[in-house]
Amino acid sequence: MKKSDLKGASKSMEKSMTEKELDELASTSRKGKPEHKSKD
Repeated sequence: MKKSDLKGASKSMEKSMTEKELDELASTSRKGKPEHKSKD
């Protein structure tokens, strides 16, 4: 997904968060969906 595809709250949140925080948020929202395991 391109950053330009983000709208509204997602776009403003993306600007105020670091890349690491975004990664953590993304992996948290995928909890319970094992097809998207993070590679540590």
